[in-house]
Amino acid sequence: MTRPDQTRRTRVRRRLPALTLALALVATGAAPALAADTDPGVIVYTRNPGDVAADERGHDLVAVTPDAESFQTLYEGWSGVALSPSARWVVRLVRDRETENANAVEVSRTDGSGLWRLPYDRHVDLTGATWSPDGAHLAYAVADGDAPTADQVEIHVVDLITRTVAVVPVPDEVAGVIDLRWSPDGDWFVFDDWAYAGLPGMHHIVWRMRVDGTEAQSLAGSRDGAAPSSAMDPAWSPDGRSIAFTHADEDESSTGLALWVMDADGENAREVLPATGDWIYGLAWSPDGTQLAMSRDPSGLQDATSIWRVGVDGSGLVRVTQPPPPVRHLVDDWRHLSTSTRAACPPGEVPDSGFTDTSGHPHRAGIDCATWLGLANGRSEHTYDPVRPVLRGQLATFLARLLEASGVALPPPTDQGFTDVEASHHADAINQLAELGIVQGVTDTTYEPSWATNRAQMAALLVRTYEYITDSALTRAADEFDDDDGSAHEAAIDKAANAGLTGGHSVSSYQPIVAVKRGQMATFLTRIANRLVIDGRIILPE
Repeated sequence: MTRPDQTRRTRVRRRLPALTLALALVATGAAPALAADTDPGVIVYTRNPGDVAADERGHDLVAVTPDAESFQTLYEGWSGVALSPSARWVVRLVRDRETENANAVEVSRTDGSGLWRLPYDRHVDLTGATWSPDGAHLAYAVADGDAPTADQVEIHVVDLITRTVAVVPVPDEVAGVIDLRWSPDGDWFVFDDWAYAGLPGMHHIVWRMRVDGTEAQSLAGSRDGAAPSSAMDPAWSPDGRSIAFTHADEDESSTGLALWVMDADGENAREVLPATGDWIYGLAWSPDGTQLAMSRDPSGLQDATSIWRVGVDGSGLVRVTQPPPPVRHLVDDWRHLSTSTRAACPPGEVPDSGFTDTSGHPHRAGIDCATWLGLANGRSEHTYDPVRPVLRGQLATFLARLLEASGVALPPPTDQGFTDVEASHHADAINQLAELGIVQGVTDTTYEPSWATNRAQMAALLVRTYEYITDSALTRAADEFDDDDGSAHEAAIDKAANAGLTGGHSVSSYQPIVAVKRGQMATFLTRIANRLVIDGRIILPE
């Protein structure tokens, strides 16, 4: 078969109005709901122009909302690019045009900065490159030729911080690894094992194994000469309990591909969409696990490839995009963008804060939302003063409000030994957060509440606050910026960027010693609040 390329609030969260679907319903059954109470995420796809070579520019990574109302270009460049979970890094393959073998695997930020290479003289498959859920590692298949035999195939896992490579063996029965996918818990790989195997057409088997190469198990597909079948394009559900895949029997050339879902151990396989002659590939689950997105092509030649979504129960098949041929839309993922604030600040739901000095300000939306969520207050009833620097005392109060909004019971304010905070309006918050270990003094006896806070210090405090609320550690996945080397807070800055708490001044620049302004602080607060809303820790106002 040939492939087409701590204590929490218990109040019930209010339900937000469902997003209006501006899409045509093309199959029996109502369209699946779009995660009305949270951010439905975006479908990330490659926009393949159809007339540009894979190793030439012109293949963009684009994000589209599942209602097709908003499109955003995430990366402009080559095909075969895999986008990191933070959407800050990409990996692509540099090929020798004559031999088609890899010259190097390139990793860079989406603006091309921070580029580094791993040289290769073997066949590397990046169509199935996969990032670990925390963004700290990258995995892809390596072989000695385009049609490898079992002893030539292995998986390489790259540590983005140390830039070292670990080799993971695959079972002897595996003839080729494509469409490699990392499980949401970080413990498993699933992949498509393809081979000609002496049978008519190319046959595919879906495998699952631990990321160290142990406990390998074939889940679906067969190379039984009497009844061969193909299973391919595996995709993990967000909770890691299910795997979606496409399926075809021997005569797939006439029937196309069917969409199936099975349990993660291969049991309870069930058909979602029957084969109708269309080709289906590039599967991705919605963040809430109720829908699947796919690229669908009635011709099998990838010259009319559009994006569709369907309920996991098979109901409500909906076309999301319809590009003109030869443009093709190839689904890569369905995710929450890490810097999104849509869950915490739902469009059309956040009221105007009424501040007269924020009109036209780039952080106006963040100010309105942070005020609505009770995380920020104005300097007066009608003014916010967005360009004023955030002082150390003020920042303690911002973070104390965030902790309380997340259901954390702050300790009674008790003297923590700072002799310079008694007259400060923020003394209680300073002492409470110092007791929790989130803020520290400049010395053992001074806090300096009237000093301005710079962006590096702010990142460290945001990370400590989030980690305290969630009782979990954020991951430092990569060297996120070029201008924070040597900063005492570099690791925290990297963690904050990887988690989407900050986007930086640009993709490659953070400006760590620049003072944080009140307008910027509002946006930082809404970004961290967005994660906490999705986690169910912050409840939106009634």
